[in-house]
Amino acid sequence: VWRRMAEFAVARQREFAFLELHFHRPYLDGESLAIESHIVEFGIAVVRRAQEQKVVKPLPPELLMMFLNGAFIGVFASTAFPATS
Repeated sequence: VWRRMAEFAVARQREFAFLELHFHRPYLDGESLAIESHIVEFGIAVVRRAQEQKVVKPLPPELLMMFLNGAFIGVFASTAFPATS
């Protein structure tokens, strides 16, 4: 999942920035919200499996998944749109 997300972010930087750096929830339709929910649930399940294997701290899985997603977006944003001096 992360590899495909990274490939998309590199190949389609503007589209990725639009999707990830804007707040879209108010105007998403039911199908789009269901897709988002499925992706979030998948990420939470991955974190839970890692917690069961004792490779991730026993913190709320939703929080850890959001940290991972935020870190990914932060790395993308800092490389795609570097600050100018």
